Amino acid sequence: MLSDKERQLYQAYFKTEIPYYTKQLEKYDETGRCSFNFYALLFGMLWMAYRKMYREIAFYFLIFLCAEFLQKMATQFALIPADRSEMISLIVSLILGIVLGMYANQLYIAKCKREILGLIDLTDREEHLTNAVAAKGGIQPWAPVLLFFIIIVVQYLLVIAAATTG
Repeated sequence: MLSDKERQLYQAYFKTEIPYYTKQLEKYDETGRCSFNFYALLFGMLWMAYRKMYREIAFYFLIFLCAEFLQKMATQFALIPADRSEMISLIVSLILGIVLGMYANQLYIAKCKREILGLIDLTDREEHLTNAVAAKGGIQPWAPVLLFFIIIVVQYLLVIAAATTG
């Protein structure tokens, strides 16, 4: 069970959807698990960007790239028929999205705990601690938009590179 001070710090960190994430935090503390996050399933890395989960985005993107690379290699070596390559890519993306939905709240709560504990170690005064936690947490509404444009630009560059080498 959270003390009043801990609850205040987590609420300062969450900023939005405080009852939902407080419930996820309590569930995580009791069971080590959290509920499925439908928004993470639908929006994936955009949801993570909104929640300032930049390190987690990099890790998720690396997993996605590895899966795509393996799928391309399997197609190139005729382990997967070329006409089914797109379907398999879609299935892999769906599986990664479902897995993200299953673990998104756990990742977010673990990030909150890690950052709050780090701030407790660094901050010497109580009033500074709550402000530091509030600044570190919350959401970043422009981050999903920026990430979306980065993805579009990278895909465009990949298409150009494929056209010039093919």
